[in-house]
Amino acid sequence: MEPAEYPLEVGENLRATRIALGMSLRDAEVKSRGRHKAPVIGSYERADRSVTIQKLAELAEFYQVPVSSLLPPQDAPEGSEETVRVARAIRSAGISPREAGWTVRVRRELIGAGAEPADASAA
Repeated sequence: MEPAEYPLEVGENLRATRIALGMSLRDAEVKSRGRHKAPVIGSYERADRSVTIQKLAELAEFYQVPVSSLLPPQDAPEGSEETVRVARAIRSAGISPREAGWTVRVRRELIGAGAEPADASAA
């Protein structure tokens, strides 16, 4: 999927979810007690306005669906599994973003120089 298509698909998923719940834009505004304004929701659905992660999470909670249901399915690009694995390890180790950036750069340099990554199970 092209990056430019992503907001369009998120918008389509937002609209489909709202419609599946039987709500018009106005209904969504009223049921949310004005927290989610009809014109704003509509602009997200048309991808005229970028929806923040926080707002997407709020809408998912309001619609009572997981955030992932509002996101388009994606084919994982090559190497992304490794990136996700490293990111999870960084988070679980409690490493700061600065330390993590330095650690990942050193690891890439070592691998680029022909060094094999250490087997994590040997530690």
